[in-house]
Amino acid sequence: MISNSRFSAPKSTLLTESTEFHFVTVFDRSYASRALAMADSLFSKLPNSILYAICADTDSYRLFSTLDDSRIVPIDLEKALGVELEELASSRSHTELMWTLSSFSFDIVFDHYPKVDLLTYVDADVYFVSDPSQILLTFQHSTAGAMITRHSFTKRLGRLEAKAGEFNVQFIPMKRVDGFDIRSRWKSQCAEWCYARHEDGKFGDQKYLNEWPALWGSKVMVWPKEEQFQGPWNADKFSSGSAVTYHFSSLAFLSSNLARIALPLYAIPFRHILRLYLPYMRTLLAADSKLEGLEHSKRASNKRYFFFPVTRNRVLFFPIRAFQLQLVRIPHSRRNSH
Repeated sequence: MISNSRFSAPKSTLLTESTEFHFVTVFDRSYASRALAMADSLFSKLPNSILYAICADTDSYRLFSTLDDSRIVPIDLEKALGVELEELASSRSHTELMWTLSSFSFDIVFDHYPKVDLLTYVDADVYFVSDPSQILLTFQHSTAGAMITRHSFTKRLGRLEAKAGEFNVQFIPMKRVDGFDIRSRWKSQCAEWCYARHEDGKFGDQKYLNEWPALWGSKVMVWPKEEQFQGPWNADKFSSGSAVTYHFSSLAFLSSNLARIALPLYAIPFRHILRLYLPYMRTLLAADSKLEGLEHSKRASNKRYFFFPVTRNRVLFFPIRAFQLQLVRIPHSRRNSH
């Protein structure tokens, strides 16, 4: 296992404007706006990146095929897997199928794009807060074949590690050659068993990662800077300013003007709401508007929103029609809470 924080990319390695990184994500129509928001955040930090968008249904593939962006490569999952997809889908729920496909995503791209040697899987509801290039260069110049990140639960939520696993599937760089054995075993495991229940130390696709460091040793890099990969399970553990990615797991729109930003068990600091959640919601709403415009062959609306956090986990939002300014109102009782 490689986890030494002193390990870094060679000083002679320079990131140039022509440096190209390759990413892959898997999603269906219900997560299409999240995938597009993730892509927008990725391209804002790494403009020359390529995102392979594995579309799990006809609607998402049709929509992403109409996007005018050569950096997004839509892949029809049904054509990519064929009979194998039918076999997987017949034995598990839709959510379980989506989890299973994370392990399949690497070979779908590697098999169809032989020039790709390093590919990073990213969950569709992840957002790039800052530039991940140094992380990827560090991995690229290591001897490892795969890299994984810890959940890094807070002490209060530490009990969740036994259920969800030490590591999170959210961001996994993988090399074509050096990572072959790792992803082949993982893919085989997920094909055999990937369910939304706890059984014999397994849970979905994620708890299989627990064995990687001991099983593969130096072939697996465990990223040491845990504060760079944040989510609701560690938001009150780290500063929002140290995040490279944020995983907006469990964020949901409950109505046309009310959003749940996270499950009630998570304590989201107000600074995270202000600096991460509200910008993400703006991007997500814009992505949703863009996709709706494509779906109905009309111009996407350019609405701006007024956000009002009503609790630590819920936010009201309303379109602003009369102003060209985004407003965020902080409840008086919370202004001096941090």
